[in-house]
Amino acid sequence: MRFGFVAAILAVTSALSSPAQAQRSPLETVWWIEPAAPPPGIRQLASKEHVLKQRLLPSGLVRLSRAVSTAEAGIDLAAGSELIEVTGGPGVIFCDGRMKATKMLGVAFQGCLIDQNGDGRFDAAFRTLSQAPALVMIGGRMPGKLLPLSAPISYEREDPATSTLGNFVAIERRNYSTSTGARIS
Repeated sequence: MRFGFVAAILAVTSALSSPAQAQRSPLETVWWIEPAAPPPGIRQLASKEHVLKQRLLPSGLVRLSRAVSTAEAGIDLAAGSELIEVTGGPGVIFCDGRMKATKMLGVAFQGCLIDQNGDGRFDAAFRTLSQAPALVMIGGRMPGKLLPLSAPISYEREDPATSTLGNFVAIERRNYSTSTGARIS
């Protein structure tokens, strides 16, 4: 009886540490706040003006050298599309950096490309969810089945500061009770 129980625990443990389980690891998107100069001294702000506004940069960036379209995965990316790095899966993963229209329950499906062996060429694709309505925030797990691309696509990393995605984080004045503006120092 005890041997059977121990064998069952060992079987479950080995199954959880298998390569198939590693493929199902959680995916995450990391954004960096670009450093900026401090705001200038005392100033007057009208309603809806930014007290502070700084660019958000992806942790990694690539631009596609050619278009990618896979009907199976529902991915259609034009040449020049910016892909942002996603961590957590096996291989190198980049997903479409532009926000897609939400489909169900406020989430959007984003197309992702993966370089499974780290040779500098994307060789498979998948779709996953972005969990924020205004910024690509990949979450969830890797799908069990990746869709192979008809031909590998070479990529080169670019400096994230060259991104044209236009994402930012800001503090905005929203005081509607006064018309004279807020004093910020």
